[in-house]
Amino acid sequence: MSAETPTTSRPGWLHRNRIPIAVVAVVLLARAAIFAMERFEIGLDYLFSAVLGYQFLCLLAVAVLALWFLVFSGYSLRTRAAVCLLVGAAIGALFGITRKLEFDGQMNPQFHFRWEPSSDELLAKHLSESGPATGGADLTIGPTDSPQFRGPHGDGTAPGATLREDWTATPPKELWRHPVGAGHGGIAVAGNSVLTLEQRGGDELVVCYDRTTGRERWAFAYPARFAQSEPMGGDGPRTTPTVADGMVYSIGATGELVCLDGATGKPKWQRNALADSGATNAEWGMSGSPLVYKNLVVVNPGVNPANNAGKAVAAYDRSTGDPVWAAGKYPSAYASPQLVTLGGAEQVLVFDAAGLGGYDPATGTELWRHPWKTDMGMNSAQPVVVGPDRVFVSSEKSNGCAVIEVRKEGDGWKPREVWRTRAMAARFCGPVMRGGHVYGLADGRLTCVDLATGRKVWADGHHGNGQLVLAGSVLVITSEDGKLSLAAADPAEYRELGRIDVFRDRTWNTPALAGKQLFVRNHREMACLELPGGER
Repeated sequence: MSAETPTTSRPGWLHRNRIPIAVVAVVLLARAAIFAMERFEIGLDYLFSAVLGYQFLCLLAVAVLALWFLVFSGYSLRTRAAVCLLVGAAIGALFGITRKLEFDGQMNPQFHFRWEPSSDELLAKHLSESGPATGGADLTIGPTDSPQFRGPHGDGTAPGATLREDWTATPPKELWRHPVGAGHGGIAVAGNSVLTLEQRGGDELVVCYDRTTGRERWAFAYPARFAQSEPMGGDGPRTTPTVADGMVYSIGATGELVCLDGATGKPKWQRNALADSGATNAEWGMSGSPLVYKNLVVVNPGVNPANNAGKAVAAYDRSTGDPVWAAGKYPSAYASPQLVTLGGAEQVLVFDAAGLGGYDPATGTELWRHPWKTDMGMNSAQPVVVGPDRVFVSSEKSNGCAVIEVRKEGDGWKPREVWRTRAMAARFCGPVMRGGHVYGLADGRLTCVDLATGRKVWADGHHGNGQLVLAGSVLVITSEDGKLSLAAADPAEYRELGRIDVFRDRTWNTPALAGKQLFVRNHREMACLELPGGER
């Protein structure tokens, strides 16, 4: 009887590939967990950290899969070498043809390829071919102009703008379009001029364009460049110039605060607010636009947490640039100081990394404070005054939204939450109020919230991390993907009244609506559109 030769069986496919299957499963489960956190509002205090952790997990998973395939997979040397060559060639080709990689607010990648002209190349070509605007700049503010961030009142409304509530027969008409330097800043409109901040090479610029033709009137440049270390935030300035009494006030991403003659662009004074306050710049750069109040210009540079000088909010003399007062001990966030009236008293409302605070505009004394903290200090959306003593505030999903009542009691002030819900997480977009409701973009959808109860009335549409302006009974919305929409500000239902394509690239910049003219830009282009007008 002969002995039988023992046989060995090859491992099954599942057993052989158990490591990559496990890695992919972990990644999918992590993504499902984040979806569950958003959908069922679980652990929202840690959502942003979870998203960042998920991105790291994906990179780690790629590394583990590569190590498994090269060392432990059991594939032949020839197979491993061939796959490595193919993957390496594909990655090399992708890097070779990619000029720039950016991400939108939902971390979706956007590739800019080398055969596409860069924004700098397009701008240089435009400047060489277009002549300067004729005539001088007149920055006299008209009744429907938008001379500062979020309109004449800083509340996201466009008073005097009467728009047709249907674009079917008469869509918006493009009046002009041209390249601009990088940046996420907004637009100011006054008289015959349009102003914005741009990055051109190693300089930040305040640029004045002709309102009718879009041609450049003047540009004031100074050495400064805020360069984001990752492709999420992007380079360049983030703020909107403020026009007052023929003067232009602006602050760049690195704290350069300038006052310019609006007619010529010549500097009156210049200083660095971060240096004056001994402050550390915010993670994504200074983003708060300057507030002009009487003889003051107010900014929010924040503090250096390691050496707090107590100068988080600073006021300068409009005429000379000399410091007048500085107060506050909290790091800055990404909202702008705004002048409001609460409890019958004018106040500078500041939404910083620690929360919401009211300051005496004459002295800088902090009158009251309400805590509102988020991951990485991401308080970006402007608060909205919704009553004589009430203000609506919203930011990340971890916080949702709330109405804060601010009343004077004796010699002091006392804020309290009237209600707090997760009906809206405004993130980038400053909400607006109409009637007893507030409208904003949350999770990319236009959202309506009842101000009496904090109840979400409806949420619909797809706009990403865009921006909006309220004009009477309609909302003009610039979507993150470059589309322009018109929607009804109607608590009864969501109604989209029109939509057109404007840009192809990521659009986070705040638009300006002045009468029927809408001025929009992103980090590559700027355009002026005439919107169909309606009857009063």
